[in-house]
Amino acid sequence: MQEKCTCGIVNSEPSTNTELFRFMKPNLEKVRHAFFEAMKVGWAPLDVAISEIPIPLLPGVKMIPFVIGDFRVVDAYLTTACSEMSSGTTTIWRHDEPIWVMHYGGWYAKEVIPFLKTCLRQAYDERHFYGGRGRPSVKIDDYIYENFLERNDFNDFMGQERIIDVFGKQYGHHWYRGMSPIDNSSLLSLGATPTPQPFGKDNPFHGEES
Repeated sequence: MQEKCTCGIVNSEPSTNTELFRFMKPNLEKVRHAFFEAMKVGWAPLDVAISEIPIPLLPGVKMIPFVIGDFRVVDAYLTTACSEMSSGTTTIWRHDEPIWVMHYGGWYAKEVIPFLKTCLRQAYDERHFYGGRGRPSVKIDDYIYENFLERNDFNDFMGQERIIDVFGKQYGHHWYRGMSPIDNSSLLSLGATPTPQPFGKDNPFHGEES
C-alpha cells in the first residue's frame, strides 16, 4: 500500500523519491537565505536572548529552532560538564523533508566565545558562505580567528577553524562538514558553483586526524 505524501504536495502521489523531489525541489538561493536568517538569530548573536530548548530524552543536548516560509532550521548541539568540548548538527527541512545538513565539533575556551560569535555573525550578516562558519581570517585586538576551507560549495563543504592570540597560543578549534542529502546535481543546476579550496601546507591542521 502506497504511503501518502506528507510534504505539502496536493493531488499527487509520486511513486519514487525522484518524482517527489521534482515536485518539491527547493530553490538554492532560498535555502541559503533560510540558513543565514536562522544563523543571524541563533547561537551567534551577542545581543539577543537565545531560545534554547532542552531535549529530555537527550541530556546535554539543546536545540535552537527557526522557521521561515516553507523551511525549518534546527541547530541542535551538545555540551558536557566534563570538558569544553561540544558538537552539533544544523539541519534544514522543507515540507518535512531534510534538504541540507552541517555537522561540527571541537572545543573553545569560554573567554573567546564572544569573539567567536562576532566572527560568525560578521559572515552571516554579509551573507557570505565560508563552510557555514566565519571569514578565512579575522583579527580583533589580540585574538585571531582562522578558517581553513577544504571545500566550500554550499552542497558539499568541509574545513577546520581555530582561535589563537597574537603570540600563537591556541584557545580552541572546531571541524565542520556539511552537504545536501538530496540530489546535488539538481541543486547545482540551479546555480551553485563548486569553489574547492584544498588544505595547504600552511594549514596547522594539515595531516591531523579530525
